[in-house]
Amino acid sequence: MNLRVDLCVLKRRSRNRGARSPRVLMGILCSVLVFGAGVGEAQSAIRQQLPESYDDFQGLELALRLAQDGQVKWSKEVLLTEERAGRAPLRGSALAHRIRGLLAEEAGELVQAETELNQALQLTHQDDVRLELARVQLDRGTALQAHFTLAKVINPLQKLWSNPEGARLRLRAARDSRRHKDLLKDVDQLTRELASSANRGRVGLQASSSSDLAWMSPASLRELIGFALDLELRQQAMQLAISALQRLPATPGSIRSTAATEFAELFRKVSAVPEAQQILEAGLLLGEVEAQPFPQEDVLALRAKLAFQKGEAFTAAEFYRMLSRISPVYAHPASELSRLASWSVQAQDLAIQIPASKDRWRQQATLALADGQVAQLAAMSESFDRLFLPNLSSEDESWLYAVAYARLQMGEWRRTGESSPRQWLSRIRRGDLVEKSTQLRQAVDDCRSVLAKPCLFEFKTQL
Repeated sequence: MNLRVDLCVLKRRSRNRGARSPRVLMGILCSVLVFGAGVGEAQSAIRQQLPESYDDFQGLELALRLAQDGQVKWSKEVLLTEERAGRAPLRGSALAHRIRGLLAEEAGELVQAETELNQALQLTHQDDVRLELARVQLDRGTALQAHFTLAKVINPLQKLWSNPEGARLRLRAARDSRRHKDLLKDVDQLTRELASSANRGRVGLQASSSSDLAWMSPASLRELIGFALDLELRQQAMQLAISALQRLPATPGSIRSTAATEFAELFRKVSAVPEAQQILEAGLLLGEVEAQPFPQEDVLALRAKLAFQKGEAFTAAEFYRMLSRISPVYAHPASELSRLASWSVQAQDLAIQIPASKDRWRQQATLALADGQVAQLAAMSESFDRLFLPNLSSEDESWLYAVAYARLQMGEWRRTGESSPRQWLSRIRRGDLVEKSTQLRQAVDDCRSVLAKPCLFEFKTQL
């Protein structure tokens, strides 16, 4: 057998990683021996295409890692070179069966994947293979088989409850096989495990194992919380969400802030508003206590929406007022909610801050109309003329009618020409306003015909 050293790998390592000790260099030399010229060239070509993170894996171990990472093309290539070298027999190798099973799963060949993984499990009895087999069985629709496969996990605390993938498969298998008692028990176990992990983090202790860090995946946690909500276990789901927030880092990337809003949104969608608010409160409290750069915009926005959904105008107005300090885009809802909460001065101050000129005009007009300030509404006609009349929409024809009526009340019924209130009324085309505007124009004509000095108009429109 010809042995060759894959010098390209050795050179790349030396160039990128600096000087090595003799022991490390010997390990590198031993790890890159290839089997025969043809196999060695193929292995070398593959190595040059792979990231450096795969340098510590060889042969079937490399093929497995590539398959687990979704690198199907390269996993197949490595497996092929191992088969040619006689180290990946069609039968009897647990690792080879496992790799073929994962590749078949990626290709959607689930029957073949289950067969290969079953053979691998018979030879190795590893929990990781059980998880992979259960995943394939679930995708095949054989949830009961998956449930029994996971029930045989040797170390459930490590592989199921301290591992998001394991916990997800366990809960999904129990749910899809309609084993509700098991599912309730599993959700309770998961909640207690995660709460215990959070408590360890709060007292400043190191996590019991590196697997605890897996719980820092918000995507996995969202799915797990969803399982609990599907069972209407709102209290357990809330405890799970809050415990998860306590374990997530408060970083400038706002992982915890984003997770808090996403978790709360899950509860809001099932009308669990009180629980959603408690989750948001927990997220804000964690940000304040730890004095971390914790962006609160998303959290405050969702809290404001939840308060509005519950009909709490005062609370919603206060949240939006706080948000308006972060960004002026929140000034409009903050002003309107302040109006509904009867905080007229605050509503006026916030209305001035609305960035879009048309929205600012509409809100200021709404406040004037709500306070019965007809003179102010009439005085706003010039800005209405400039902002709206050139491209008047049917939505804003109600404001055209209101401002025209306000001007008539202020004595402008004598005015004529293109900018007169009567001429404005003639531009109305919206079905629900045409009759009223016609009647109002007739009233103006009647006032003029009798040369009336006073001509009073009763304001009846509803905006």
